[in-house]
Amino acid sequence: MITLMIGLALGAVIAVAGPTLVPQQLRSAVLDSALRVVGLATVVLAIASTSFVHVPDGRLGQLFRVYGGGQLTEGRILAVRGENGPQARTLSPGFHFWLLVNVLYEVDTSKQEVSIPKGKVGLLTAKDGAALRPGQAFADPFPVGFGNKMLDADAFLLNAGQRGPQLGVLTPGRYRLNRYLWDITEVDAKEVKAGYVGVVKSNVHADIDFGTLRADKPAKCDLVAPSRPDEKDKLDAPIVPVGCIGVWDKSVQPGQYYFNPDAFVVTEVDTRAQVWTYGGGYRRAQISLSGDAKG
Repeated sequence: MITLMIGLALGAVIAVAGPTLVPQQLRSAVLDSALRVVGLATVVLAIASTSFVHVPDGRLGQLFRVYGGGQLTEGRILAVRGENGPQARTLSPGFHFWLLVNVLYEVDTSKQEVSIPKGKVGLLTAKDGAALRPGQAFADPFPVGFGNKMLDADAFLLNAGQRGPQLGVLTPGRYRLNRYLWDITEVDAKEVKAGYVGVVKSNVHADIDFGTLRADKPAKCDLVAPSRPDEKDKLDAPIVPVGCIGVWDKSVQPGQYYFNPDAFVVTEVDTRAQVWTYGGGYRRAQISLSGDAKG
C-alpha cells in the first residue's frame, strides 16, 4: 500500500509538476512530453508492482481481503462473495496477474500442499458451512457427482457443505486445501489381513463405498433375521443392512480400506480352518495298604 502511494505520488509529480520545475531556458516540447511519459510510466509501474502474485510449486496462495469488501454475515468464517476477511478462493502455483491484489488482499504463499502417504488416510474437519442437525455426529456426504470438488472451498460452501467432521476422507496423494476451511488429521488406513474378514460396526446411516462393499443409503434399517431361529437369542448385537447404524450383515474382504475410524469400526475375524487338539496324560501311582488287628 505504501509503495503504491509513493509511486502514484512520484509519478504525478513528474508528469504534472516536472515540466514547471525545469528552468525556462531548458524547457522544450520534447522534454515536457518526455517528463509526462516518465511520470505516467512511474504510475503504471507502481500499480503493476502491486498487481501480481507468484505462488511457488508445491504451495498455494491463501487470500485475506483487507479493503473493498463487505462484512461477513454472522456465523460465517470464509468469504465466498468478496467480503472482507479470509477468502474461499485460493491461488494455484504459478504467476497470477490481478489488479491491485497486494493492496486489496494479504496473500499468504507459505502453506504447502497436503501430502497423504501410502498406508495413511486424511480425516477432514470443516471450520465453516451449514450447522449440523441436532444429534448429527458427522456432516452429510457431499452430493454425488461433485467428487473432489468438495475440497474446493467455494464449491463446498455454495453447495450446502456442513461444518464439522466429514465422512469423506483423503486417500494417499497430494491435495491443495484451503487451511482457512479445513483441519486435517492423519491416521493409519485399515488393513484386513489375508485369512480374515472385517466385521463393520457403523455409527452413521449413509451411502457406502468400501471398494468391494458398496451400497446406497438404505431407506429402511430393519434388523436382519438370523439364518437359524435358534441363533436369535445368541447374537451379541443386532445385525442391520449395509449403510445402517449397527453391525452390518456383510463383511469386508482382505485388503486396505480408507475411511473415518470414528464413523466405522472394523474388527477382524479369522476365517482360516482351526484345528484343536485335546491331549492329556497322567502318572500311574499305587498305594499299598495292609491292615492290622485295629483295622
